[in-house]
Amino acid sequence: TLVKDFESQLWSYHDHGLLGLAVDPQFPTRPYVYVLYAKRGNPGGRLSRIEINPANNQMVGNELVLLEAWCLVYPSHGVGDLQFGPDGSLYVTVGDAASFNNLDWGQDEPYNADGDPSGGCTCNDPFEEGGALRSQDLRTSGDPVGYNGAMIRVNPDTGAAMPNNPLIGGNTGDDRIIAYALRNPFRFTVDQTTGSIFICDVGWNQWEEINYIADPLATPIKNFGWPCYEGVGLMDSYYWSGLPICDALVAEGTATAPFYTFPHNNAGASVTGATIYEGGNYP
Repeated sequence: TLVKDFESQLWSYHDHGLLGLAVDPQFPTRPYVYVLYAKRGNPGGRLSRIEINPANNQMVGNELVLLEAWCLVYPSHGVGDLQFGPDGSLYVTVGDAASFNNLDWGQDEPYNADGDPSGGCTCNDPFEEGGALRSQDLRTSGDPVGYNGAMIRVNPDTGAAMPNNPLIGGNTGDDRIIAYALRNPFRFTVDQTTGSIFICDVGWNQWEEINYIADPLATPIKNFGWPCYEGVGLMDSYYWSGLPICDALVAEGTATAPFYTFPHNNAGASVTGATIYEGGNYP
């Protein structure tokens, strides 16, 4: 049964598109489906809720946009995954929106990869704070805080920050963020017993990462290091470029190392999924 056709709204070039989907855990009492997609136009990322009539699986009314607040510049690393926590909060991951071919700290933006003027967007980040360094946006001042390279936690009815988020109450627009400094957190999984989170973060030159958040409400929130680190070590090409954000982070030593890494060895073996195994004999 076709519920809604998003084709005319999508920027589906390369590995963009409708990448996140979650059904309300109280469905059909709460008859909602949530979608996360790369859309045409500016801003490029969108989180929406659609209502379903459980009797016929038809959409009721119009799409309710919950959040449009991050950049899509290159045809990758934009939207990620969408999952519910055990308390009913909605988790969203967003990529860094940087180039996957070259070093990118914003020096070549704005960019529109497929030549379509309705795709992509201009991020207007300061020099040496754009590109992959959007993942470290919480460490910079003087510009609005964005969600690229971050995990956010929102109210599924409004898209607003959950009132017990660790950064709630500030004045910098960071209330929704619970972790940051990720490259392409394409998929993640939430332990429905403990609420802990494992994030699959697709690497660049060599290392794939699984990053772990034991308690999404704890402070300080996790900085997972990208692009100053990849895997457990420095991302040399960014670090040795003399970028002030990376110099300061490495000097402080405050980045959180991955829970697990493996090399992809130029074979395209990206980390693309995870699930919680609850016991018994495996396999």
